[in-house]
Amino acid sequence: MKSERVRYFPGQLFTADNCQAEQTYYLNKLRRHNRYLHGWGVASGLEVTVSQNRVNATPGIAIDCAGNELFLDESLEMEIPSRNSEYIVTAEYREIETKPVPGMRRTFSESVELENERIRDYCYISLSEVEAENSHDSDFPLGSPGCGSAHPMILARLERVDKHWQVQLCNRR
Repeated sequence: MKSERVRYFPGQLFTADNCQAEQTYYLNKLRRHNRYLHGWGVASGLEVTVSQNRVNATPGIAIDCAGNELFLDESLEMEIPSRNSEYIVTAEYREIETKPVPGMRRTFSESVELENERIRDYCYISLSEVEAENSHDSDFPLGSPGCGSAHPMILARLERVDKHWQVQLCNRR
């Protein structure tokens, strides 16, 4: 992917395409910086604990293999289903479109559609069943640039031993 930013000049027609190109340039630059200077993994917080049958994740920040910041700004709590004895807790970068506003009509007879004018970065925390072992950790050690792809990052493994859950934190630097 070529790194190209918008060059502004007097009299230039300012378009949504120019704005998108500018945002893409700076987002890619930040993601490259995060990957190659800081590497992937949990930087701070994102602690996972279990109390009774509920898993808790604390606020914190991590960087995924694509260089996205996974920022959780408030604690999160989820119920642990009783059907399995092993689970993984993952964090994943997502974008959510917000703030709907009326869009522009292209013709007089066309109805006005709502368009979202903002995008919110979101750290999606999920609890899922343990899948086949992934060799990702051994292929790309913590703090390395990683694989370059955005994918869920494992924060912890949960295992039911007797009637209690044991928590093994993962991918911490």
